[in-house]
Amino acid sequence: KRVNDKFNAELQQQIDGTLPKGHVYQLGMPSEILRRAGIPNLKIEMAMNRLADKSMQENHPFDLSELKNLPNAIQNPLAVFVSATHLDSNVILTELTHGGKNFVVALRVSENRRGIMVNDIRSLYPKNIMSIIDWINNDLATYVDKGRMIDWLEKRRNELLSKQQSNSAEVRKQLVSATKIIKDFENPSVEEGKTRFSVGR
Repeated sequence: KRVNDKFNAELQQQIDGTLPKGHVYQLGMPSEILRRAGIPNLKIEMAMNRLADKSMQENHPFDLSELKNLPNAIQNPLAVFVSATHLDSNVILTELTHGGKNFVVALRVSENRRGIMVNDIRSLYPKNIMSIIDWINNDLATYVDKGRMIDWLEKRRNELLSKQQSNSAEVRKQLVSATKIIKDFENPSVEEGKTRFSVGR
């Protein structure tokens, strides 16, 4: 709660233009959930400049205010995936949304300015729903909150089918496959998460 409240106060400062230049947000240490997913037990950090840049990208702009309670959302995710594009990154699916799309947070282990290894937030943006379903079907998940993810899939079923009427059979097939994977998914222990991290590196 302390970390989350501090983040919200600093986020408001960034929105108001009073946050000191070069500020680095501190989002706490990974929860047990994140460690089970293979995320190393290192501080989670995010540069204010990166947050500003991501919020203004043409392909998925968003308001900074939509990221209120980001630390809580990261620590208690819907799911965690290994990145499909960067071998050294984990992608966290959060409950925070923009225009019906959930925010994802890409974490990568790197050195900060003090030479200390941290979980650095490299990217953050609202993600296309079908892309997340593809991640599930491609076995990229390392942790899943089964109840919340099945609800998430159910809520988006009608929305997806109505939008993609010309391809509804394929979309339905993808949804059925993803739902089965989520129901059968077995979350790892913390020790298994540590092994996954060390092997992956």
